[in-house]
Amino acid sequence: MRSATMLANVRCLLIAVTFVAACAAQADSHTEARAAPVSAAAAKSVSTTPTPEQRARGLLNKQIKALPSDDATFVSTFAPNAVVTMPYGFVKIDTPDLEVGANIADLHPHAELKSATIDKLVVGGSASMVWLAADIGLKVLSSEPEETPSLNTSTVRVLELLDAASDWKVVAASFTKIRPIERRRESRGPMPLPTAPDSLVKLLTSPGGLVGALASDPVVVFGTEAAERAVGQSAAKVLLNKWRKLPLEIEEANKVREVHTTAWGYAMAAVNISKPGGPPYRMSGFVIAEPSANGAWSVVAASYGAL
Repeated sequence: MRSATMLANVRCLLIAVTFVAACAAQADSHTEARAAPVSAAAAKSVSTTPTPEQRARGLLNKQIKALPSDDATFVSTFAPNAVVTMPYGFVKIDTPDLEVGANIADLHPHAELKSATIDKLVVGGSASMVWLAADIGLKVLSSEPEETPSLNTSTVRVLELLDAASDWKVVAASFTKIRPIERRRESRGPMPLPTAPDSLVKLLTSPGGLVGALASDPVVVFGTEAAERAVGQSAAKVLLNKWRKLPLEIEEANKVREVHTTAWGYAMAAVNISKPGGPPYRMSGFVIAEPSANGAWSVVAASYGAL
């Protein structure tokens, strides 16, 4: 009796242990099943985060498709109050009735933009900012009254700064047309939303200072002529050293704009080349930099355009 009872108790204990183990295994399998989708979603989130080049190319494609007449779409790629260098001066991009596309493509009333293509895109950046530099090839059909229609090609050089804190909108940019600089008695007008000049504005009149402040690659420097396009630190230094003796001056009457954050800084100003024999040659200047050690700046891109 006692032995039979003990045997029955042992059997019950074994059944209980087996049941508990089975429940535990089943619970583990459910836990793994529930955890798997979370891990997959996290992996998907990481894998679909755009790279700097994907952000830059996507934004630039949207802008190109909006040219020349869909100004609302074009302006939507910019942060509020973004200041931009156009081929003929500085503007606040969300100014009403600005005709942004027509200004960038340099269209007159009898001209039609036939195509716009992205060429030579260079991108840099981090988790906090992205910058892009590119050449935009334009084909414009000109049909002046009583004249034979002509198809003209030109290049607009683009430099833009995208800010993560502004939902990856553009906070500053330049669109400069490759053409010779000219002497002009009058400037192209004042800078919108001017600020006090600081260290980055000073670099716009100091090619040697720009050489010393250049970041490691990628780096881009644009000049006003077709051949003045340098990609990479070595090429940028060569180009900037050619400009060391130019008598560059800020057009102080126009004011300047310089903005700093913990992730990026930029400056833009009207820059003159003063030479005997007439009014100064006039250009726009735009520089983008990242903060570096001891309060200094590392320049990633600079662009000069004829005004």
